Amino acid sequence: MKKILVLLTTVALLALAACASKPNDDQIKAALEDSMKTAGISDYYVIKDFTKTNGFEKDAKTYIADVSYIVASKEGVKLSMPIIDKASNFFKILVVAKGMRVTEKITIIKTENGWSVDKRSDGKFQALTSDGRWVEHTN
Repeated sequence: MKKILVLLTTVALLALAACASKPNDDQIKAALEDSMKTAGISDYYVIKDFTKTNGFEKDAKTYIADVSYIVASKEGVKLSMPIIDKASNFFKILVVAKGMRVTEKITIIKTENGWSVDKRSDGKFQALTSDGRWVEHTN
């Protein structure tokens, strides 16, 4: 009986460890926000309506996720050209202040300090117009 209990406990722990190797949506969003901070734009822009639409575990330390979110300038922030340039370099497209819907694939890796963005694909972008419509946005 004791051996069965040890076996069941081991199986349960292995199942929990397997689940823990996959980041949740909040961890993916936090990794993206950390990369924005590293790029020097997190004081000026915010991520809203973040959704992971798909994803898979490449290996124990790598997760690839399809994500969608809106990036917009923070309330009351004055954007200068150097800040807009930093954001445009980060997103690989001219960022509009009103809002931009981003759909992209990101690869995140598990580090000692949590999940971190390793690379981002060229995404698809839609800009929010002054009359509230989303239109395709390209450089």
